[in-house]
Amino acid sequence: MNLLTFSQQAMKHILLLFLIGFSIYKVDAQSLEHRYIAHDNEIREYLVYIPSTYNELEASALIFVFHGFGSSGELMQGVGLNAYAETNGYIIVYPEALPTELATVAWNCGSLLSKNVDDVGFVNTLLDALLEEFNINERRVYACGFSLGGMMSHRMACESSDRFAAIAAVGAPIATSVGNACHPVRPVPVMYFHGTGDLVLPYVGSAIIGSASANFTLNKWAKANDCPDDEVIIEQVPDTMNDQYHVEKRTVGSCDESGEIIHYKIYGWGHYWPLNGSNINATDEMVKFFEKHVMPEVETPTATITQELPKGITIGPNPFKDIVNISVSNDLTIDSWSIHASNGMKVLGGHEAVSIDAQALPTGLYILMLNLNEQVSTVELIKQ
Repeated sequence: MNLLTFSQQAMKHILLLFLIGFSIYKVDAQSLEHRYIAHDNEIREYLVYIPSTYNELEASALIFVFHGFGSSGELMQGVGLNAYAETNGYIIVYPEALPTELATVAWNCGSLLSKNVDDVGFVNTLLDALLEEFNINERRVYACGFSLGGMMSHRMACESSDRFAAIAAVGAPIATSVGNACHPVRPVPVMYFHGTGDLVLPYVGSAIIGSASANFTLNKWAKANDCPDDEVIIEQVPDTMNDQYHVEKRTVGSCDESGEIIHYKIYGWGHYWPLNGSNINATDEMVKFFEKHVMPEVETPTATITQELPKGITIGPNPFKDIVNISVSNDLTIDSWSIHASNGMKVLGGHEAVSIDAQALPTGLYILMLNLNEQVSTVELIKQ
């Protein structure tokens, strides 16, 4: 269904509900650096918070914070991450979305409210620029967001899992279209908060907006993170702040720590970022979650590496779309093979000569490593 066919009154109602999620929070009066960067023939805006404790000799964690529909990076300061930046030495970046046909800003997160712009590319371009300017620990880059901004965090985890160590989303399930095409190159730890009383992005999903249900979101991440099953362990969070909103902590039990999935289900809670109004403080919990998860170290082969393939080995097609074939002559044996992302992280691996099913990998440049008799040969592969 095309949202532009909605009545003007209905669209105003949706916009009001999206905006109300932050209208109750006081915005920190501290000033941020307001900056611009070019991407895809657009001048994009962002805010960056550099803590007073920043030391260019020490690598800092970096947290991307994505605002909601019709909101802004300035309003997102209301969730209180700047205070954690001062304490823990984080750099916080608040990117700004572009206007849509609905005369307000929205991320291209896969929802039907999105504009077809390259927001994933913009975020990666911005990340590259920040890595150049600041001393940032590339193994400690995170993303979080509210509403459509949270849905954008899900998309970044799906499509740039080699760059983000973990993500958190508030009031934001995954977009149905993104979930159906989610193939991260590594398990991504995910923390997700959602209220059952949410009328904007309903807990049960919305075909009108293109948002999935909470259960769909958990199941898709369990599958993407290679969890053996989607069994959920449920724990009751104590009613320490407000007994009106009961909170359940739901953990996908079969995931190992590298792909941990935690969901906080808040009964009766609406489309708001939980701070002190419910029995869970989303900002506190996601900071602890981020502190726990660091990008795995890149595996470095110990054998001698050569760029030339021995005679008798054929690899193709290259570029490829789905399948890469490795064939060898009878007098050669492949001890093992592995495919690595551009940052060196291993994304696939196995033994013997095979046809590699790589259709789940995102498009881009990869390195194929072949181990033959303690010698590693490498080949660049291009996924179309």
